[in-house]
Amino acid sequence: MLDNHVSLTRTTITPQKKDKVALVVLIILLILIIGATFGGYYYLKTTAPKPYVYSAQLSADVIQHDKEIYFEVEYYNPSNWDAITSFPIYLQDELFYEENVDLVTKERFKEEYVFSNLDAGDYTIELADEKYTFTVLSPAQFELKVDEFPDLLIDSAKIELDYKITNVGESKGDYDVDVKYNGEVIKSETYSLRSQEDIKDSFNIDIEGQEDISISVNDYELKSKIYTPVRLDNGEKLMENTVRGYGYFEIFNTSKDDMIIYVTKVKDPSTAVAAIYIRSDDDLKFRSFPNGSYNIYIQKGSKWIPDVNAFANNNEMYKWDYEFDFNNNVDEVYGGNYTSWTITLNNLRNNDDFIEVEELPIMKK
Repeated sequence: MLDNHVSLTRTTITPQKKDKVALVVLIILLILIIGATFGGYYYLKTTAPKPYVYSAQLSADVIQHDKEIYFEVEYYNPSNWDAITSFPIYLQDELFYEENVDLVTKERFKEEYVFSNLDAGDYTIELADEKYTFTVLSPAQFELKVDEFPDLLIDSAKIELDYKITNVGESKGDYDVDVKYNGEVIKSETYSLRSQEDIKDSFNIDIEGQEDISISVNDYELKSKIYTPVRLDNGEKLMENTVRGYGYFEIFNTSKDDMIIYVTKVKDPSTAVAAIYIRSDDDLKFRSFPNGSYNIYIQKGSKWIPDVNAFANNNEMYKWDYEFDFNNNVDEVYGGNYTSWTITLNNLRNNDDFIEVEELPIMKK
């Protein structure tokens, strides 16, 4: 309850016109200050130095096929402002990688990019108007060469075969070799070769109780029949004489090889009229040659194989460069004269009297 002596009075104060003007000016000044602040900030930031690629380098100029190459890039922000920027990377003029890089002020930032599974050829990387080149070599490529079998393989013999691997490609690589004997792996090896490098290796196989064999070195396959050698008796004929007469050869074999003596007529050198076996360090008489001129062919070696008419070891064939004439004058009742030739055979190689030949006369059995 109010005292009767107290009264309340409401008074309204109306600002003067000059106070309104001051308020407006103040607002305008604030707007100008804020605008200038943001404008200056924008100006400083837009005119500040931009981030750039400080350095970039490849891990190599040349790489092996199927290897990776690394591209290391260092970015730098020289300004006083943080920045987000993008640096696209092109490989062979095609966009390879693009990412926004967030850099704080004065920061250096490294990034590593990996290029892999590239075909052989020359490549160019482009970054920030700079180009970086490298080469990818062609892949390793291998050539395999294997010695041929000996001309004849005999039972209970040992085979030693050599093979050679060459990397003819541009890159280093590994090459696997599997050697199989009658389908069973007897050797497995991996060879690591640089470009243009080669390596030789060999393997041994003991042959026993086999009729046919197959040896493979990867896709290279060798097949052969196994023969059983014999040694004929001294004087054993390989064919019956197709001529009859009184002349004869007395032959001494002083060499270390067994021999087969083929006799042909001079007018028909392709066909033997007689053939006989003479052992080393032995002699014999080769009879029944009628009048005429004859040539002698000689086959020498050891371990005779009748199936192929050849010696398994050191098989060599020669023609004696001489004509042997027989002038027999013999009567079955009264006798007479006949021709004989005594010959000694030893070193035929490098002997001017003997000519090495590729074929022998045909034997008619």
